[in-house]
Amino acid sequence: MGDGHRRRVRARLLFAQHRGVLALLVLWLLVNVAVFAVPLRLGLARALATVFFFDNAPGPWGNFYKTFSDVVVFGLLIGVYVSDQGRRYRPEETCRALASELRDHAVIVGWTHLGERLHALCVAQGVPVVVLEPSRTAVEALIREEHPLVVGSTEDPKDLEAAGVPRAALVLLAGDDLEAVTLGCHHVRALNRDCKLLARCPDEDVGEVLARIYKARVVSTSKLAARRVADYAERHGVRRCVVLGANSIGRKVVSTLRGRSLEVTVVDTDRSALEGLPAGTRTQHGKPSDPAVLEAAGVPAAELVLLADDDLGRNLVVAERVRDLNASCRILCRVFHEEASNLLTQEPFRCEVVSTSKHAVDTLRKDGSLNSLGLGFGTPTT
Repeated sequence: MGDGHRRRVRARLLFAQHRGVLALLVLWLLVNVAVFAVPLRLGLARALATVFFFDNAPGPWGNFYKTFSDVVVFGLLIGVYVSDQGRRYRPEETCRALASELRDHAVIVGWTHLGERLHALCVAQGVPVVVLEPSRTAVEALIREEHPLVVGSTEDPKDLEAAGVPRAALVLLAGDDLEAVTLGCHHVRALNRDCKLLARCPDEDVGEVLARIYKARVVSTSKLAARRVADYAERHGVRRCVVLGANSIGRKVVSTLRGRSLEVTVVDTDRSALEGLPAGTRTQHGKPSDPAVLEAAGVPAAELVLLADDDLGRNLVVAERVRDLNASCRILCRVFHEEASNLLTQEPFRCEVVSTSKHAVDTLRKDGSLNSLGLGFGTPTT
């Protein structure tokens, strides 16, 4: 949407907000045109000139009109200006109004890495898209730039309606909260039975239910990433791997790699997370940034080390420690931002990077899930 359209939307909102005052002003002007033209016998042309301050009417009423109108008109203009300035600091009203106009668009619920990645693709390809996110802080940049957006959640169907779900071609439930995603599927289907529904869900059992009942295409970024890591390991003949982090990505990678008969060791500071790994998995309790812990986990002899965390600062430290122990192993590192990718691939880290959100969006484009938006796999994601 261009700046011109945004200005028109802001003007429409201002008019709606002040329509009562503006109606009184128009009535005041019309009444005085009639007064000056008929009882005071100035004629229509001079009456109009007097009403708009191009001429002065003689007598007490002319003086009263000029003084009173100066106060009213000046006060109205100040009120509209102040309201417009306030709207600059509350542009979410404009964002919500822009969202209400869209049709055959994408609705992204949840400003996660996956949601941000699909939003960037839609904007780059000129596809209309609305974001629905409960945290205003998370989407502050989008609000400042006045993108179509609704600050709200899937718990309130009115927020989904405001985001245009009944008119949407595709809805992506990209949030981290499984309960919110489940409720979202229910509410979306109540509003729109025909749109393409994508639901991010790491739990396979819950995913099967969502797919069956709500005709949702279930997306597990961790599962897709695990398959990619496993394919990478197989392609490079890896037999010994160390996974740093027992988060959802790490656990999925371990299950996939062990299914392909690879020797895997997992390092994490959380003992309960390590205990929840598949039986027989080698584990090492401690900080991944501790060289002694890395050595005990077998990093010096590993052929592949996966950094399952996506914190750039921690990954820089850990990658350097891994390189101190093993100069020749392959290091796979999770990233989201391109700047981080460029940094981690250089010396001394020499990592290969994987973006779980980018891989997920590319997969959705390949399998036709984004065809309703005209986003087949023709150009790379941003």
